[in-house]
Amino acid sequence: MYHKPLLFRILLSLVGLLLFDQISAQKLTKLDSLTKELAKADNGKVVKVYYGIAREYWNIRNLEQCIKFLELTRSSALTHGDSLYLVRSCRMAGQVLRRQNRLTESIRSSKSVLDIARRNSKRSNAEFRDELKSLYNSLGLAYTYLAKYDSALDNHFNCLILREEDSDSYDIAESLNNIGLLYFKLKSYPKALEFFERSLRELSKSRDQDFRATLLINIGLCHNQLKQLDLAKNYIREGLSFCGDNCEPRVVVEGNFGLGVSYLQTGEFDIAKTYFKKSYETSKSSGNERFQLENLVYLVKISNEIRNLEDSRKFLEEAEPLSGKLEYKVLQQDVFRGYYNYFTILGDYENAAAYQKKYFELNEKIFNDKLLESFTKIEPYFDQRE
Repeated sequence: MYHKPLLFRILLSLVGLLLFDQISAQKLTKLDSLTKELAKADNGKVVKVYYGIAREYWNIRNLEQCIKFLELTRSSALTHGDSLYLVRSCRMAGQVLRRQNRLTESIRSSKSVLDIARRNSKRSNAEFRDELKSLYNSLGLAYTYLAKYDSALDNHFNCLILREEDSDSYDIAESLNNIGLLYFKLKSYPKALEFFERSLRELSKSRDQDFRATLLINIGLCHNQLKQLDLAKNYIREGLSFCGDNCEPRVVVEGNFGLGVSYLQTGEFDIAKTYFKKSYETSKSSGNERFQLENLVYLVKISNEIRNLEDSRKFLEEAEPLSGKLEYKVLQQDVFRGYYNYFTILGDYENAAAYQKKYFELNEKIFNDKLLESFTKIEPYFDQRE
């Protein structure tokens, strides 16, 4: 006989599956309806139908078809002189391309319509203003992952100004979280923690469970780096429990990754490895290549630490082509450092020196005078808004 709490959880899961099937069916029905509408749409309406179909493909995560219909939207918008749908198609294409880890293409798509959105938003056009905010946000994230932090900060700064003017708590919280992520990538952990906490306070006016879970995990990740490990675990576990069995795969990936970092820092390597592997498997099954690489980097760290060089080599050989395929510069640095440590342990100092050189060459590209100048100029604004 089932224990009552277990039976209740099973029933909840079954209800969830039924609701998921129902929602999926509704999305497919809408997609079929739009496809039929396309056949009889006149020239003036076809651009809107193309865009509607693209959005439905986005909703069911068919990104290849989504990109195809966004290109049709863009082409049709150019033909008919429809500036709004031109901006919408390129903005959304930028978001899809970023989701596919095609960061340079994402930036190119977003920037191609940035001036159009700016120009029209100045005419008090609310639709163009919304597009402009989304473009700034998308560009800020893409530049962050490319480790072009000066450009990332500039776009997040512009986005936050507009969102604060419009007093949208959820959007403000999103911008604050993204700025926190930027400082985290720069290893400025107290500053990152400050922005994540400000974002959480702003989000208290909203009920988005996954976003709240993400923020709690991000706060935990900061406490990890500040060596406040019990506090870190508490925040991360609170984040995972906040959405429970209904957490998105991304939240599961980030939460288990964070716990892996916590246990790695206390030297509990077996427990840490279990969490990293769980995060890795979930990231792989959900197509999250960035966190596949994040987890491989930490699995290399553990293997080097415990001198399991066979595993080190295995994880490095999986990580290196992935880091070459993706455009995440900091993670590429981490792979170079993993190889440097691996070859140093082996006593192969020639190869160790080669990877050390790659590491420092990339470091010089990421951290430069332009980056310092941008932060010096913009940081006082954020301090004033506290």
